[in-house]
Amino acid sequence: MAKKDMPKVAVTYKGVFSFKEVYKVIHDYLVENGFVASGYPDYGSGADSDIFETQYVEKGAPKEIIIAWASKNEVTDYYQWVINVDFQGTAISETEIMIEGKKVKMDKGEIKITLKGYLETDYQKKIKKHWLMKNFAKHYDEKIMAAEAKEEEGTLVFIYSKLHTLIKRYFKLMGSEMVAEITAPKRA
Repeated sequence: MAKKDMPKVAVTYKGVFSFKEVYKVIHDYLVENGFVASGYPDYGSGADSDIFETQYVEKGAPKEIIIAWASKNEVTDYYQWVINVDFQGTAISETEIMIEGKKVKMDKGEIKITLKGYLETDYQKKIKKHWLMKNFAKHYDEKIMAAEAKEEEGTLVFIYSKLHTLIKRYFKLMGSEMVAEITAPKRA
């Protein structure tokens, strides 16, 4: 089992926004791209397949909110894409704003959304568990499956980058202060 990490990316936004709306935008994007929950052993199929939350903490007034999501897309029986999303809200309070002459309830505060993703090979551990193939697992990954792995990694990079852009675009529409960060994965 090998993991190829994507760069960790984050968007920090301070101002007025809808926590519920940005949550839904990210959720819907993941579902549209075939991602299901990976945080719980019983989730990932049926009605609960889109419940990505592995952590939800809300405290104080104004609110501090921490939410962690774990999602996966089992592309083949050998490759799995993983995207984890962390939401961190600071000093979140309700506010009302006027949009086209109507009062609309929104949230006000600072939110940081961090994406971490990777491509995982042999995620079912079929090769690792095989009495003979386990001795050739590294060679199989690096030589035999290299071209296919590069293609899968490229597709995941596209989906991952598009999600990052979607989040930035959402907050750009809202206005105010936004910072996007990219952190390269650590090399082994």
